[in-house]
Amino acid sequence: MLRPVFCLRTLWLALATLFGTGAAPADPAVIVSGNWIAGCDNTNICTAIAAGPRAGRGDPVLLKIRHHPNQDAIPEITVIAPDGDAAFAELIFAATPERVYRAVPDGAGAYRILSDDAWAVLIGLRSDRPLRIRIGAAPAIAIDTHLLDPALVHFDREQDLEGTPGALVTKPDGMILDYWHPRPPEAPAVKLRTAVSVDALPHGTRWDLAEGPCARGVPGSSLTSEWWLDDRNILIQRNCPLASAPTQWFIERAGDPMPRPVDWPGEPRPSRGSKGVLYGAFFFASEGIVRATRHIGRRADCGITEAWAWDGEAFAMIDRREMPVCRGIPQKHWIVTYRADTISPD
Repeated sequence: MLRPVFCLRTLWLALATLFGTGAAPADPAVIVSGNWIAGCDNTNICTAIAAGPRAGRGDPVLLKIRHHPNQDAIPEITVIAPDGDAAFAELIFAATPERVYRAVPDGAGAYRILSDDAWAVLIGLRSDRPLRIRIGAAPAIAIDTHLLDPALVHFDREQDLEGTPGALVTKPDGMILDYWHPRPPEAPAVKLRTAVSVDALPHGTRWDLAEGPCARGVPGSSLTSEWWLDDRNILIQRNCPLASAPTQWFIERAGDPMPRPVDWPGEPRPSRGSKGVLYGAFFFASEGIVRATRHIGRRADCGITEAWAWDGEAFAMIDRREMPVCRGIPQKHWIVTYRADTISPD
């Protein structure tokens, strides 16, 4: 039975209901089509990933398609195997005779289809022929690749390629002689800054005026850490282990004794009293980066993970990865929906 196509709006609504973090975004970034999860980032680089069976209790074998928005870009097709150290992998399509395409090592546990074979493999995946993947001499495993076309149509739409020769699926019916390939957006650049821990707040902070679940007077709340972001701004993390949200973050600026909740770009509009709140958040002072993850329920294999860096004036988003369904896919392989080019601290 075919599984329906749905989008990240379902996840956002669930998270908003669970955490009270506001409405879902108007333009979902990730869709699910059968076994495929697909989305694009802010530079129009698009990724689709399908999960196969788990290797014992480990992570599942993954099949990933990545397509750049540049003219004449060739799809990058990669097999990802947990603890894979074989000399090759093979994609085996059911046919008479079988069609076998070899993938070569491309980093730890990854095997990439050669560029010369990429278009033929993509056609095979779109044909819905049964597919097996073999890693080295191990037995081949079946992986469900049905309903790829809706994911590729999503690529075409997000890359502004619908009805053009550059589209993967929605190509024009006839020949187009006067064709201008759209220029993809560029990733913003953010310079990272090292933060320094401080022992005491120098500006006479009035914590009694702080709002939210981590405010003074809430049972279990405590001021845990403070860091100098630069010579005028301090980042304050307040922990609230007995409240519904684990951490609330503030900026105290020189000359302003009242700490202000951090505005986290990309987060849903906060409800009353939850400004500055993040779930599963940690601060990495050596680079000035805050990372946070909101899981779906108690599952670690689905949700949204985001990262922000201090740019001298505010926290700027530098990375967002999303996984709206729980299929055992490790966080490092979630769909990238936003990225910035980061410059290391001096």
